[in-house]
Amino acid sequence: MQKTQEEIEEAGQIIDEQKIQLEEKEEEFNKLKTEVASLTKTFEGYITQKKVNEKLLKRTEVRDEILNSQRSPNDKSGLGYNSEVDRSIIGYTNGPGKSEFDKCGLSCNNEVGSSSLKGISEVRTQSHAQNSVKEESS
Repeated sequence: MQKTQEEIEEAGQIIDEQKIQLEEKEEEFNKLKTEVASLTKTFEGYITQKKVNEKLLKRTEVRDEILNSQRSPNDKSGLGYNSEVDRSIIGYTNGPGKSEFDKCGLSCNNEVGSSSLKGISEVRTQSHAQNSVKEESS
């Protein structure tokens, strides 16, 4: 009977040791479970940020493509604009001499648009008429 009493005590100690080990393992498991949850949230945050960055990158690429395909505001080709016709209408010359506007005391700008040609033509006509009257009276 002594042996059985000793065996029972040894078995009780083994059970106590295993209970302690089980509690340690459960504690470690809970720590790891918390760490996995934290890493999952962090990873989801990175995935969300990656999606946002990809959208911004795509928008940037589209914007750059649009900006690169734009023409200069001074490029009027394809709009029915004929620079030679407009220059002859308003009396503008590129040469070293003065244009008719300069002779009349008016200045001409390279970028005068066709929308203002009517008003310029009227001023030109009035100015030439005044100069002709002055020349005839002299």
